Amino acid sequence: MSCCAVWIIEGLGTGIHGITWINSPTTGALHIENCTINDFGSGNGVNVALGASTSLGELYMTNVISRNSPSTAAAAGAGVYLNSQAGIVRAVLNNVLLENNTKGLEATGRSRVIMSDSTASGNSSAGIRAAAAAGTEVDLTRVTVNATEPAFRPI
Repeated sequence: MSCCAVWIIEGLGTGIHGITWINSPTTGALHIENCTINDFGSGNGVNVALGASTSLGELYMTNVISRNSPSTAAAAGAGVYLNSQAGIVRAVLNNVLLENNTKGLEATGRSRVIMSDSTASGNSSAGIRAAAAAGTEVDLTRVTVNATEPAFRPI
């Protein structure tokens, strides 16, 4: 694969989630790089929902666009959705564009997120939503033109 290849995951307005990681055994890491995740109408662009059997999950996203996930159902419609029932989801998002979703980033449960040099824009709800138990650090990130809620909203 070339150093500059860009992958497109196209939902064509259907499909549940663009990329899903659920209930992995004990620990693991998912790396998403140089990718566009587009038009998943009834789910999330990236969906990480780890169950009680996972002690630690790590998500690394670099140079990724996640757009057009407009679902208003609970736990859906996010460019990136993170949740862990018992263990911890650690996520590092660098140079990520979350646009035209219901929510740009939604971190719930025991999620720990660092988002840097990124943009959450044009989402019909919050650009970034974080639960009280989730640790979210945002650095050099633009959170603009999100419609109905403040740019950064605790759940």
